[in-house]
Amino acid sequence: MGANLQDANLSGAKLVGTTLNGAMLRGASLRLADLSGAVLGGVDLRFADLADAVMTGSFATHANLLMANMQGARMSGAKLNSANLEGANLRQADLKEADLYEARLALADLRGADLRGADLVFTELNRADLFEALLDDASVCLVMKNGFCHK
Repeated sequence: MGANLQDANLSGAKLVGTTLNGAMLRGASLRLADLSGAVLGGVDLRFADLADAVMTGSFATHANLLMANMQGARMSGAKLNSANLEGANLRQADLKEADLYEARLALADLRGADLRGADLVFTELNRADLFEALLDDASVCLVMKNGFCHK
């Protein structure tokens, strides 16, 4: 288990390349924080405020971001595979070429999000709001048939 930083105010913090695997950051404020290249595997960021945070190239596989506010966050190239982003606010977020393989985005607000080139294979998008989201070149596979993806 990682550090317990629940409800911490880390707004504007420079956490570039930091390893926080398994950390408890539930309800923490990371608004405008720079988490570029950070390793956040299995981190608990439920209800956290990551608005306008920078997470380019970060590794947040299996992270729990349930109901997190990530509006305007810059996450191009981030590894968010198998992450729980259910109900998250990702309005206007930059998720270009992000790895969202098997991520859960049910009920997420992705209005105006940039998902160009993102890996959305087996990503759960039930009732996600994708109004005006950019999906050019995104990899999407919702159904497997005979071992092959079908769009």
